[in-house]
Amino acid sequence: KNNSIKKKEMILKKKAKNIDELFTGVATNNQKKINLSEKNRIKFPVEGNIISKFGERKEAFPLKNGLMIEITDAKYVISPINGIVKFAGKFMNYGNLIIIENKGSYHSILSGMDEIITDSGNKVLKGQPIGKNYFKKLFEKKKIYFELRYKGKSIDPKREVEIL
Repeated sequence: KNNSIKKKEMILKKKAKNIDELFTGVATNNQKKINLSEKNRIKFPVEGNIISKFGERKEAFPLKNGLMIEITDAKYVISPINGIVKFAGKFMNYGNLIIIENKGSYHSILSGMDEIITDSGNKVLKGQPIGKNYFKKLFEKKKIYFELRYKGKSIDPKREVEIL
């Protein structure tokens, strides 16, 4: 099972010209709608300061479909949702990138972590570590990109998340 997932992942990495094409290649979107009650809410993948908001495009952060979060000491990046890892690996200039899909047609896209500690095809639980950051210098700041999509459409993660 994992070999076929890895093979599909390699083909997609070569074919996809941008994150939208990669997302379209891995998303199944055949899931049923779920109700986001308080206990089912999505979590931030790390604690930190939001330095680029949803819909905001800054020169240093050209992606506007998600949030850029600056962190100073979060060693782990956690899964914001319960789901299945549809993609885990390096992709273009995004670096290490993870796409997670859940039963409610939500997809979480995360990039910027130093190491991915999960694999494509793995089931993950909300709050489970999926990536790792290494801080080599005192006061080193890292940035994590967090995008949330519902039925393929980017939505503001701040409207759907509970703060850790």
